[in-house]
Amino acid sequence: MLKKFCCIIVFVVGILNISFSQQQDCIFKLQEAEKLYTQGLIEEIPQLLEPCIKRGLSKEDKLQAFKLVILSYLFDDNQQEAEREILNYIKQYPEYEITPTDATEFVYLFESYNPVPVYSFGGSLGSNLSLISLLEPFDTDNLNDYTGNYTPSGIGLQGGLFIDRYLHKNWRLSVEFAYAQNKFEYNDIIKDLEKEDLLRIRYIETQTAIQLPLTITYDFQTFNKWNPYFRTGFSTELLLDAKSTLTREYIEMQLQKVKGSDIGIKNNRKNLHYWIVLGGGIKYKIPHSYLFFDVRFNYGLNNFVETQNRYDENEQELILKHYYTHDDFKLSTFSFSLGWAYTFYKPQKRSGN
Repeated sequence: MLKKFCCIIVFVVGILNISFSQQQDCIFKLQEAEKLYTQGLIEEIPQLLEPCIKRGLSKEDKLQAFKLVILSYLFDDNQQEAEREILNYIKQYPEYEITPTDATEFVYLFESYNPVPVYSFGGSLGSNLSLISLLEPFDTDNLNDYTGNYTPSGIGLQGGLFIDRYLHKNWRLSVEFAYAQNKFEYNDIIKDLEKEDLLRIRYIETQTAIQLPLTITYDFQTFNKWNPYFRTGFSTELLLDAKSTLTREYIEMQLQKVKGSDIGIKNNRKNLHYWIVLGGGIKYKIPHSYLFFDVRFNYGLNNFVETQNRYDENEQELILKHYYTHDDFKLSTFSFSLGWAYTFYKPQKRSGN
């Protein structure tokens, strides 16, 4: 075992030594290329540096080597090779910003191409609040005295992946695949014949689902790394599961609070739900990618309740044991997420160049 461990150590040290030796060799070649450039001996520079550009230099040294190769081709009147190298340069450093020390010839060639973002791919993780819009009550008590109230039941979790297709300038088309949990609760007071408060009912529902939002995003360009954006679109949700938990508490009687077991109610919910999506957020630019904070309001369009299954076996249990029956309602959500995305660029020749 010890012998095997020593062999691994020797192998790792050997690899590190080779890498260090290669880096030192490339640094020496870069220094030689700089001397040749100042002397006007440019023909040998590309052959000297191109292997080191592929491997063996730090980022700053690699940038300098790239520039020397491109300028060598330009001064050698080899426009085709210069453009090939500038395309490689932009693919690797699409967000490069020109500095005052950059040669005029390099700047002109670099700015003749536009590093256009094509796709972004990333993920997000966040939370949501469920908001219920009552369509029609179906109370077990007198509907004239309906006192039911829907509120969020804590925070639901959500997360997913997305891909953005850049359409034109500041516009992006976003397709997402997300897993979401929605939670809400219903509270009601059951009264006796004398209209006195008799029983307090608390119903909590937890849903899990897959969401497929399709949205259009407009990015507001600023002169720093922070860029706000606006989003609108449409979302479909496929319900995976829905469970309910009920608690009843007698108000006047000295009886213990009664909590029922979880009841699966997926059969009482529609499988597909539809939302209009409105939202926005802010992006923070980092090399080749960005971080973002996203806020959305998903406005529910359809009834969540499967009306043809009203008063089935599940609902009979809710009515008889807990004095609760499903109202018709729509579900909307307010969500906020943090995420990261990597951007892929494609250099394009600017018009007029």
